Amino acid sequence: MRHLLARFDSAVSRVDSFLVGACLLAAVSLNVVLVVGRFAFNYSANAMEELSVYAVIWMVFLGTLVSDRQGSHINIDILYHFVGPRTKLRLRRVANFLQGAVCLALAYLTLKTVIFTFQIGEVSLSTLRAPVWLLMAVMPPTFLVLAVRGFARAFGVADLSARAGSDAHL
Repeated sequence: MRHLLARFDSAVSRVDSFLVGACLLAAVSLNVVLVVGRFAFNYSANAMEELSVYAVIWMVFLGTLVSDRQGSHINIDILYHFVGPRTKLRLRRVANFLQGAVCLALAYLTLKTVIFTFQIGEVSLSTLRAPVWLLMAVMPPTFLVLAVRGFARAFGVADLSARAGSDAHL
């Protein structure tokens, strides 16, 4: 099981890092074109603005995977300074379990929402008229990966964070 989770996490990490970079490149490129279009040609394209926002939203969700893997997400760590190493480990496991539980629930709920928006054919209000489910499609797999990592760390099945075992982020 440990080997399977490690291979899964390794594959996810290769894909998420690439996609975060691609989303960043797309957002920056679209914004440069928008700025040049506005100031040089007095033209603004709503569709490009919408695509830029979509790229940033995808980048944020995928970036949470990178942040979680690196152990660099936000932590409320004041309690860790007042307890011993064994209690720190227990608290970390509880936090990881809670992450897994919340993210699993969010994966389920966002999947239901993506399916619903697909079924009703909801589209954006801009001139692009993009299917809304495409924007939201990044959410369920992101939350599912975060849930798997949280549960794996909580139960000690696998250490799926580069810094999960270190007290550097506590």
